Amino acid sequence: MSQGVQRTGLIIAGVFIWLTQSAIAHHSFAMYDMTKSQSMTGKLTRFIPGGNHAQLVFEVLGDDGKPLMKDGKPVIWGVETGSAAAIARNAAGIVAVELIAAAQGVDYHAPLKTSEKLRALHARVRVISPHLDRDRYWADEMAALQSAVLKGDVAPPFSI
Repeated sequence: MSQGVQRTGLIIAGVFIWLTQSAIAHHSFAMYDMTKSQSMTGKLTRFIPGGNHAQLVFEVLGDDGKPLMKDGKPVIWGVETGSAAAIARNAAGIVAVELIAAAQGVDYHAPLKTSEKLRALHARVRVISPHLDRDRYWADEMAALQSAVLKGDVAPPFSI
């Protein structure tokens, strides 16, 4: 291998390492004591969605339910979460399981009928996840329903 190719390879490797250092430092837990847990009560004051992380900003409340004050100002704590997209995916998974459970409930209450709008929703859920009449693997159905929830393909259009 020529020295030019070796030098180019070293330069590329060096640039890669240099570029990834900020990402590694950004995701470091060195500033936190991972052996300690802290609980507090607060009021969510802001949700800041982001491309890579979302932030939750809380105003800490005291035992009396009033804002905890320090130097005349309310105590504020921030929590960084996964991305807003990850939060939406997780919530859609929960909604998918709840829709399957609700559809089962509607099925077991037959011959009673629910509202016309909920019957339409029930029908859409049942296209993806048939009635559970025995124990079976349904993770694929849940994932398909989760995907449909994220796309907005589950709930029929309605107005209030």
